[in-house]
Amino acid sequence: MEPATDYVEAIVGNISELQGHLPLVKEVDVADHGKCLLIRHEDGEITALGHKCSHYGAPLARGAISNGVIRCPWHGACFNARTGDIEDYPGVDSIPTYQVSVDSGSGDISVQANIVELKSAKRKLHLNSNVDQCVDDGQTVLIVGGGPASLVCAETLRKSGFSGNITIICAESRLPYDRAKLSKLPDSNPDTILLRPNMQYYDDIRVKILLGTEATAIDNEAKKIAVKDDAGTTQLSYDFAFIATGGRPRTLKPMDGHDCENIHVLRTVDDANKMAESCRGHKVVLIGSSFIAMEIAAFLAKKKECESVTVVCGTRSKVPFQSSLGPQIGSLIMKMHEEKGVAFHTGVGVTELVYDAASNKVNQMRLTDGTLIDADIVVLGIGVIPNTEILRDSGVKMDERGYVLVDGEMRTNVEGLYAGGDIASFPMQMTEGRATNIQHWQMAHKHGQLAAKSIVRTAKKGSAPPSAIDSVPFFWTVQFGISIRYAGYSAKYDSVVIKSVDKSGNIVQEKEALEQKKFAAFYVINDHVVAIATMMSDPVAARFAQHVKYQGLFEARQIDQFLRGERVEGKKKAGCTLS
Repeated sequence: MEPATDYVEAIVGNISELQGHLPLVKEVDVADHGKCLLIRHEDGEITALGHKCSHYGAPLARGAISNGVIRCPWHGACFNARTGDIEDYPGVDSIPTYQVSVDSGSGDISVQANIVELKSAKRKLHLNSNVDQCVDDGQTVLIVGGGPASLVCAETLRKSGFSGNITIICAESRLPYDRAKLSKLPDSNPDTILLRPNMQYYDDIRVKILLGTEATAIDNEAKKIAVKDDAGTTQLSYDFAFIATGGRPRTLKPMDGHDCENIHVLRTVDDANKMAESCRGHKVVLIGSSFIAMEIAAFLAKKKECESVTVVCGTRSKVPFQSSLGPQIGSLIMKMHEEKGVAFHTGVGVTELVYDAASNKVNQMRLTDGTLIDADIVVLGIGVIPNTEILRDSGVKMDERGYVLVDGEMRTNVEGLYAGGDIASFPMQMTEGRATNIQHWQMAHKHGQLAAKSIVRTAKKGSAPPSAIDSVPFFWTVQFGISIRYAGYSAKYDSVVIKSVDKSGNIVQEKEALEQKKFAAFYVINDHVVAIATMMSDPVAARFAQHVKYQGLFEARQIDQFLRGERVEGKKKAGCTLS
């Protein structure tokens, strides 16, 4: 039978090419229409999937595969190696699967693929069949927040067959977008970074989205949320509510001059665009030396459109990224910036803003060591405060820092009320179930998925035993076109072991590895590796995340074996970290 005209069928290889230790992964051409990924599983079955990660298009053939899951080498998204379903994040799309047949005589492998999916390497969300069959059962889910947790929650509800009303309440006037790009590419066109293309998409899946609408209060007894927009204030009723309001940037308040108009913070795409435009031709001072500040500094230095770029690291930081990545990597990154003309003031903070009251603009700032530096534009990257004021009188339990305490299904202590994303403190398997706040783009997606599945289960009168979230934290930063990938979790560590491995399998020690800008840094607690940061070493971070999730932590003495790709035994993942 001839395939339909929107499909292509082609011989892509031979089973003899997929011999060896299973599972095996190979990227192949499908005639002249694109590529796909062939996977031969431990049981001998062969499947064909989209060859690129649906997030930013990383080649999955260079990722890590185990336990029926293939993990993206760049940012850690995970896909079921048989179905293509996205199982962990970032990204919001699954990848396509294609029909495979093997000739019993010749061993030739044929793939039949949808041409559109072959070119896009993304699978269209299969929601329409569920949506068309929906009978409104009267239940309503309100989702507060316009980030990835909210979008994934809404989509997962529909994919899981939830047939009630879903409304996303978004304070911004824009549809949910890729906020992770704002510090890396602050001049991004807002329309090019949307997570979903337009309002019609939300209409098609029967999700109402209220833009420019602020949720101001929750009455958990009446199950109502007060919302405010240009038309006034109203009350929305819910059966279930998911709160994912994120955080807001810290400012220099109450320092005199903290509200000067040339001080910028980064929260929205409009903030980012305004900041990028304002910096051109000026002396820019960034306060802070972690991800936001350093990514903006790299962007500005690479653009070469500022008169100068200066970073004030803070009183506790002798180098950038000191607390998160350690002094060795921090020193390397600082050197990379200095080579591009960025100046640093380390181990000092800001004590005074010198500003002109008439123009309401800062023109200088005094540092804690007495130094006075010029500043036309000030950019703050000094952390965030959780947006949890909406929960103040709701009875929801929070920790001492104001983060919402939830269980492994993102449930708060208040019935029907869920929370996720940057405001949540949640039990994680890597922390032996202890409450942890992790403000990663990847983790916010996962929270939305978990909350939605729990809501559907509860709506169907089902239940699940309490559990800790088994996702392995994964994040990244980009500095002058070079990515650093981080997997695992450690609020502290005893030591950092930095090495790499050359093409011959020889171990390269710290000094040479750092000089080559090709390394893996292993963060060690009680002789066990709890996290890793890599530069130019894919897919080592992805392999580490797979190992931690499915085998557990390994010991520091096994680092060389792991780098060489040899099998290492792990401490079983239940309560797997020692931090």
